[in-house]
Amino acid sequence: MALHTAREVGAAVRARRTAKGWTQEDLAAQVGVSRDWVSDLERGASNPRLNLLLRCLSILGLDFGLIPSSSSSPESTDLDAVLSRHRGR
Repeated sequence: MALHTAREVGAAVRARRTAKGWTQEDLAAQVGVSRDWVSDLERGASNPRLNLLLRCLSILGLDFGLIPSSSSSPESTDLDAVLSRHRGR
């Protein structure tokens, strides 16, 4: 599923959290953030630090990935090459 806005990310987080039967407090405790942070994320209102967002998604069992958009050519960016260069630093 491609997500294009903060609200769409927030809706996906909320859906997964509620499917697990967790409250915002439950998720916040596992991520190590406040309930307000989770609430802001779910409303699409926050600009969360990437490491906290990735931790939150991991705890919920959601993967984060980059996929070429339909408007870009597959040859425009070789993500494997970019990641390999980054890891080699």
